[in-house]
This record gives sequence, C-alpha cells and structure tokens, in this order.
Amino acid sequence: MLDIDLGVIRKMKVSFYPFESTKKIGEVSEIDEKYYLIIGIECFEITQEKMIEIVYIVQDLTKNQFIPHDTEFEKSRARDEIEVSIQCKFDDSRICDFKLGNILPVTIKQNRYFYRLVEYTCVDVIESNIRLSAIMRPIVPVNYKDAKEIFRKERMRKMKFEVY
Repeated sequence: MLDIDLGVIRKMKVSFYPFESTKKIGEVSEIDEKYYLIIGIECFEITQEKMIEIVYIVQDLTKNQFIPHDTEFEKSRARDEIEVSIQCKFDDSRICDFKLGNILPVTIKQNRYFYRLVEYTCVDVIESNIRLSAIMRPIVPVNYKDAKEIFRKERMRKMKFEVY
C-alpha cells in the first residue's frame, strides 16, 4: 500500500483481488488502528497480475491540524477552481507532480488548501523548457464537527464487534 501523507488529507494506494469488494466514497477504512474517511478516488489501474489498484483520497479522522474547528467548507463549484502554471526543464521532477488527478497543496492568504489537477489548459514547449497550465479544483474535507462524529461512531461500531 502506497501512503502519501499530506496532513489531514492523504493518498492511499490499495490493491484488491478481482473478487474483492472495493471501498466506496463515504466509507470508513481502518488501517493500522487509524480511521480514514474515503472522500475521493484519484485513479485506478489493473495490473499485469490482474489486481485492481486504486488510489484513494482519504481524510484522517484522527487529525485536525489543518482544519480550524470553526471552519465550514462548502462543496466546490466551478468558481472555486483555479488555474495554475509551471515552467521547468523536461527532466524536472515537478512534471511528475503535475499529472491529472494529483493533489497539490496551495497557499492562499497564509492558509493551506489542497487542490486536485482536473484539466490541462496549456502545454507549451519553450526552447528547452516545458510550460504546463491546468485547472485545479479544491478538495473539500468533511468539517471538524462531522469528522469527529464519524470517528466516534466508527469507534463505537468497532467496540460492539469486539465485545464478546
């Protein structure tokens, strides 16, 4: 399992056998005694071994350092999208980060937000450089109050299963 920690938002790559049921958006997954709410699916792949690999975008229900307690997020609308550009050499490692579906942190007025690349708007070659522009859409985590309630319910559900 690939696990990329972006703070409260994480990317997790999980492999499934073809006959296994995959996780759905809105479900809670427990991994290493931590609870994660699945809030998106970045991509999937069917491997040569006929396994299904899915990269999930999850919210760590045990963390709240990037979500102020009084912050309420609205679901994204087209006006929340931003356009970003990078210009770099062809062998620059940032090109790998600038793939559709990837999540990147963006700082706006000293606040850190997470955006997903959803659409390229420009790919230009300028001498030995490449310029990439893309539309990014915000990743909207569940607010702190709701995340805390989901976490509490999941722990209670687990405790009921463990009581003999």
